[in-house]
Amino acid sequence: MPAIQLERLKSEASKLAERFHQPEAFIKQAKDIFEFYADRTHRNTESGAPPPLLPTYRLPDQILRHILTALRQHIETEPETTLALVEELWKIEGLEFRLLATRLLGRVTPELFEEISQRLSSWAAKNEEDLLLESMATDGLERIRTEQSDNYYGLLENWLAGEEVRLKKLALRALLNLVSDDSFENLPVAYRLLEPTLANASSQLRPYVLAVLEPLAQRSPPETAYILRQSLEENQTASNRWLTRHALVYFPQETQQRLRQVLKDTKA
Repeated sequence: MPAIQLERLKSEASKLAERFHQPEAFIKQAKDIFEFYADRTHRNTESGAPPPLLPTYRLPDQILRHILTALRQHIETEPETTLALVEELWKIEGLEFRLLATRLLGRVTPELFEEISQRLSSWAAKNEEDLLLESMATDGLERIRTEQSDNYYGLLENWLAGEEVRLKKLALRALLNLVSDDSFENLPVAYRLLEPTLANASSQLRPYVLAVLEPLAQRSPPETAYILRQSLEENQTASNRWLTRHALVYFPQETQQRLRQVLKDTKA
């Protein structure tokens, strides 16, 4: 990978933005940029994280950041054209193209909520790439979360209530993003969204639920312990028992003891 010269990169991103209305030309030029900055020396064994499932250029993140900056004016003034470009980018089976699509989508005005949510639902239902799941949950929902909180909560609720496991994963990852933000104070909404999942989370989903429980337990141990205890007392299942056992370490010692007693009392 060549050293990044900021002035050159800014110029390349600016020229790419000139192809905003020509998706085919945009993608061709983006490929040239990605090829130039690709990291060909990286070995999968150098990192403990599993390698991406999709082909990747292993670009430094600042490449996509500068492209997004160059496209900002177009995104703000031409949301429909942005959506058209997003569609074409997602069709490319390459990690960076789909990351760019997700980030572009998340910057489209949330007035186009239906168009944004439909694309995220469609993408997530077929996605098996953890990095894209993360990007959809954070970047893809960015403006909806901050500007249309009611729509955001409703969308997560619908995904969690459905049958598609991948959509549930997306909802839980988005919920984790929400409760990990210290500026978010409406914890009752988070508990309302999470509570129905405690008793029926499949083995695939339990780690995602557990990840949400950790920051909740840190921020409000009594309330988080209460929803676990309530779930166990109303209908103890393999799911809520597993989640409670694995969440114990997130709580103060006294709360751990109480939850262990509930586990014991409700044991079938």
